[in-house]
Amino acid sequence: MGFRPFIAASLLFAAGGFSVFVAYVVLARAMGMRDLPWAVFGHVYFVGQLFKYLPGRVWGFAFQVARASDLAPPGQWAALLMVHFVAALAALIAVAASIEAFASADALPWSILALASTVLATAAVAVEWRTLRRRLTLATAIATSGLLHLGAFFQAFALVPLVLALAPDSSASAGLREGGHYLLAWLAGYAAVITPAGLGVREGAFAALSEGLAPAALLTLAAAARVAMMLADLLLGFAFLRYPGGGSRGGALHS
Repeated sequence: MGFRPFIAASLLFAAGGFSVFVAYVVLARAMGMRDLPWAVFGHVYFVGQLFKYLPGRVWGFAFQVARASDLAPPGQWAALLMVHFVAALAALIAVAASIEAFASADALPWSILALASTVLATAAVAVEWRTLRRRLTLATAIATSGLLHLGAFFQAFALVPLVLALAPDSSASAGLREGGHYLLAWLAGYAAVITPAGLGVREGAFAALSEGLAPAALLTLAAAARVAMMLADLLLGFAFLRYPGGGSRGGALHS
């Protein structure tokens, strides 16, 4: 495999990650964090993402809640993170199920799962949190859900150049289906509390779901996808590494 497919996959993973981040900002502004600059959100979100590469699940969450507590109460950051996380997972399932519905002969159950997950992703954003003292509008819920779905699609599509490089006789649709499998495998990684970023668990789940690739090609694909996603996380994390915080907490919030 040359560098071009790998770089293309990394850029697609980065595009997906940035789309998910924009949903995070839209949600944060709807929750009252209207005066905080994008650079603050970028630092909290993308640098927080780097902590997932440490063993355990708490470090990234703790960083995102505590890092900008001088600008907004930790409870507000926690509420933002929880709503965004649940909606992002639902959107990821919806996109993976949609891809499988188009590729599978038994499309109905996958279509039902995709529809139900889309509804869940939108509903999760519209939940009223006591700490927010407000109900988010339907427009915000739809916009956030749409951005999360777009981000998941970019991340699934990131496997297309890798599959085409490893299996030249394959097709873009086959590569996209492998991308759907990768999204489902990514979900399995959340059950791995100890391993950094679900290392090993996600690759094992991906190998179990994948179809049509030789074992050597499958191993290379899983490793290349992991490294490409890590590179995307590093690029986005270093882009927002500087924390532009400070200022009054009260001036940053609107109830």
